[in-house]
Amino acid sequence: MIPTISKRKRTASLDIVRIIAIIMVVVIHGVETVWDVHPATVSTLPIIEKIIIFILYTFGRLGVPLFLFLTGYLMLGRKYNQKDIIAFYKKRVVRLIVIALIWTLIYYVYSLMFRGRVFHIADLARQLLFISDYQPAPHLWYMPAIIGLYLFIPFVANVLSTINKKALKIILLVAIFYLFIVPTCNSMALAFHISPLISKIELHYVGGICGVMMVIGYLIKQYNGLIISKLHTSRLILLFLISMTLSIATHYYIMCIKMYDAFLWYDSIFILIAAGCLFILLIELLKNKKESKVLSKIAGMVFGCYLVHYLFIYVIKSVLLMMGFSNSIGNLVIIVVGSLAMSLVIISLTSRYKLPAQLFGVK
Repeated sequence: MIPTISKRKRTASLDIVRIIAIIMVVVIHGVETVWDVHPATVSTLPIIEKIIIFILYTFGRLGVPLFLFLTGYLMLGRKYNQKDIIAFYKKRVVRLIVIALIWTLIYYVYSLMFRGRVFHIADLARQLLFISDYQPAPHLWYMPAIIGLYLFIPFVANVLSTINKKALKIILLVAIFYLFIVPTCNSMALAFHISPLISKIELHYVGGICGVMMVIGYLIKQYNGLIISKLHTSRLILLFLISMTLSIATHYYIMCIKMYDAFLWYDSIFILIAAGCLFILLIELLKNKKESKVLSKIAGMVFGCYLVHYLFIYVIKSVLLMMGFSNSIGNLVIIVVGSLAMSLVIISLTSRYKLPAQLFGVK
C-alpha cells in the first residue's frame, strides 16, 4: 500500500491490484458497519441475506493480503546496501510513522467529539505510542503492523537474496502450518467443543502472518512463470473458487449452525490460498495491460483512501440513521461507494498542496 523507495515505472497490473484491494477493504468495513456479524444477530436474518454477508465478508478479507503480497513483490526483490537502508528509513519508515501518528490523532479527536470517548493524557499517550488496546478506528491496526514490517524490510530482502531456496521452502512451510493451518483448525475445533491445538513454535522472527504474506509476494514475483506453467490459469481459478467456497461455508457453518462467534481473520489458510491465487491471476491476466494515467492517479491515492475512508463511513452511517433508511444491501452500497468516492475527491482536491498531499500519503 505504501510507495517503494525508488521511483519505478508504474505497472498497470499492479495499479489494478491496488485498486481492487482497497475496494475489498472498504467492502468488509461496510459489511461490519451495516451488520452486526455475530451469531445472535446474523442467525436471525433471511437465508439469502446471510449468504450475501458471508460472501462479501470473505471477499473483503482478501484486500489486506493483496496489499501485503504487493509490498513483498515490490520491496523484497532487491539488495539494500548501507546507503539504501539509511535512505529507506528516512524516506519511508519515518514518513510512515509520522502519517500513522497524525491519523491516529485525527481519529482519536473524532472519537472524543462524536463517539463519547473521554479524554485523558495517559490515554492519548498510549495511542501515540501504539500500546493501547483501544482503536480510534478499526482499520488503524494495520498502521503499527506495517511499521513493524517496514523496520526490517531491508534486512529481510538481503537475507532472501542469499538464502538457500530449499531452506526457505522449509521455513515457509513450517510458518504456514503453524500460522495459518493450526488457527483454521482451531476455529472448527472450538465450534465443536474440541480442545484447540496449541502452537509451541516461536515464529516471531518470520514476521507473523503479515511477514509470511510479504515473503509469499516476493516468491510469486520470483516464480510467477513457473507457477503459471505448472498450474495454468484454469487450475488457479478453480483453486481460488474452492478456497473461497470453503472459507464462506466454514464461517457460515460455525456462526449460523454451531452458533460459535468465530472471527474470520487473515490467519485463515483459505484466505491465504484464495488471495494468493487471485494475486497471481490478476498479474498474469493483466500483464499486457497498458499504463493508464487515470489508473495510475487512482492507484496513487489508494493509501490515502485507506487512511481517510473510515471518517466518511462514520458520517454516511450517521446520515442513513437519521434518514431511517432500512434497506441493508442499499446501506452497504451507499457506504462503500460513498466513502470511496468522497475519499478520492478529498485526496484529489488536496493533492496539489504539499502538506495535505503528504498527510494522505500522496507525493
